[in-house]
Amino acid sequence: MASNFTPLVPPAVSSGGGGGSSLATLNIASYNLAGLDGQGNILLSELCSANLKMGVILVQEHWLSPDRMAHIQNFDPFFTAFGISGMEEKISTGILKGRPFGGAAILVHRSLMAVTASLLNTERVNIISVCNTIIINVYCPTKDISNRPITASLLIEIGSIIEMFPNFDIVMGGDFNMDLRERTPLTNPVHDFRKKYKLNLCYDEIKTNCDYTFFRESLGQKTMIDFFLCSDSLKSKLLEHVMLDNLINYSDHLPLFLGLSVDITNAIPILPPPPPPICRKYPINVLDGILPISIMYTRIMFVFRYYLL
Repeated sequence: MASNFTPLVPPAVSSGGGGGSSLATLNIASYNLAGLDGQGNILLSELCSANLKMGVILVQEHWLSPDRMAHIQNFDPFFTAFGISGMEEKISTGILKGRPFGGAAILVHRSLMAVTASLLNTERVNIISVCNTIIINVYCPTKDISNRPITASLLIEIGSIIEMFPNFDIVMGGDFNMDLRERTPLTNPVHDFRKKYKLNLCYDEIKTNCDYTFFRESLGQKTMIDFFLCSDSLKSKLLEHVMLDNLINYSDHLPLFLGLSVDITNAIPILPPPPPPICRKYPINVLDGILPISIMYTRIMFVFRYYLL
């Protein structure tokens, strides 16, 4: 039966006005999961829910090994994930010992997939473009002096991608593992990077509703180490910048939310059409091509149920 397709969730990019307006509202969240299979699962499900209307979700520390990346790739039917395991290099050198660690990924709502491109995926950095905006997810190492070369290398890598798209707006978010409101030997490389690429600390433009993103209540620790940066061209387009501290959360990080207006003049998000309905009378020709075993099994069971029973 033919019928018009109606999306089950509101579009992730909503019109910014009537008439010929070319601006739309894009909602972005950043969240350190502290493990997808454990602490972060419940709140990530909430971030993916229709009522929050998220377009892009940046996640850090999913703790998935390469063979288990399907857990985040298939986490929600309305989101597509871009990312790799944080243990790729470690596992390539031998058997993993100890608990899982690391990993970063970007989840993109399917209504944006027509205008989304993946530009870079490493163990600590994911970069995509959505319409005319580059969105960067970063998971910096801890603030030990020995890790500073890693942070410097990440910034060089990110800068090389930014320079390939000089006319694009930039949004950069994630777990920086440092308080960017301060100027210290640790944060100076990031501030130099900000200055070079004209990136602004969103916290300076719109203060959040609380002054910490990382907390350990048992130890009385509260710090702000998760941030969003945006290019000069987006300063006037920031709509909202808040901590989502009213959601059920078992991670030791709060999710950070950013709402902004984006230009969709030359790139209009389009929802893909639904898959065609299964037709019982369609002849099954197994000689059409070599099919994966799982698909062949499904087709055989289909024939068995509907034609032989």
